[in-house]
Amino acid sequence: MLVNFPVCNTLRHSRKNASVSDWYEECIRRFPAEADEFGGDKPVNQSQPLVSVWIPTYQHGGFIGDCLDGVLMQITSFPIEIILGEDESTDGTREICIEYAKKHPDRIRLFLRSRARSTLVEAGVTRTFNGFWCWRSARGKYIAFCEGDDYWTDAQKLQRQVDLLESRPDVSLCCHRVIMGSDPKAESGKVYPGHPRRLINTLEDVLAENWIPTASIVLRREIVQDYPIWIRDLAFSDWPIQVLAAKLGSIGFLDAVMAFYRVHQGGKWSGLGSVQRLQDVLKFYFALRDQVPSRAWNRAARPRVADLKMRLAAEFAALGDAKAARREALEALRMHPKVALSNPRRFMRSLNGR
Repeated sequence: MLVNFPVCNTLRHSRKNASVSDWYEECIRRFPAEADEFGGDKPVNQSQPLVSVWIPTYQHGGFIGDCLDGVLMQITSFPIEIILGEDESTDGTREICIEYAKKHPDRIRLFLRSRARSTLVEAGVTRTFNGFWCWRSARGKYIAFCEGDDYWTDAQKLQRQVDLLESRPDVSLCCHRVIMGSDPKAESGKVYPGHPRRLINTLEDVLAENWIPTASIVLRREIVQDYPIWIRDLAFSDWPIQVLAAKLGSIGFLDAVMAFYRVHQGGKWSGLGSVQRLQDVLKFYFALRDQVPSRAWNRAARPRVADLKMRLAAEFAALGDAKAARREALEALRMHPKVALSNPRRFMRSLNGR
């Protein structure tokens, strides 16, 4: 479950840190012009929320109603605000957001974006600012994530997660299980994560795999108040943010299904090819090498990198690129021989480009 809002179309190119930060600096420069629709004197602005619900949405006309209903049904002992950023959709999403904002002035702060302002084309890459601006508008102690095509299914979700965070100052992020599928009414959806998890998890747990569903995240607001340079050129943001949280504290996990994560072709990550997805995850892992303790990277990330390299080698072999397949297989062997040779037949086939 990878959120792709920083980069809509990632091209293969390298950039120095100074140029990488340009788009983010422009994002911050443009932000002050973003105003709460229907004025700042609405009831939602007259109280201090404990939780800000982050909902960036674009072309989610068939989904955004479910998303907002799932948030509005929450039963909490504390005030919340919904930061709803609508990025000038053309499929009816904007009209639905306006309708909900008018009906719920006590909870919804609506930001109607202009794509001319909320996007930036730079070196062939289109960056979108909507998600970042929603973060910067948040006033709560905590931020809960729910993109416009996902939705929450448990009315006690926020209360349960905030209770854990309030009782455990050492926990920086709280998450839970979700149902992942294309149709909420079908029985084909699967529970994610599907394997057992501890109540309290560490940085190494987060490095080892991307197991935290975005729609399940509630974290402390300070984690996303700045956006480090090392993240800014990656193709996705939610996993790096989980790493930031795990560097600052523990990751709390509630063993309950409380949201639906929608998989559809309109999703940016779902629409990428397998080679690009593997390359983007590898880029993320290598960006981490200087950001986390070497012991944690070697124990948790290195084996995963070797496995990803072997999977990439197999993809290249299937595409008939024997040279690339051999290169990735040898890099996997250098990175972690045990993982690379765990399937000797696979390794030899990749080495021979077959």
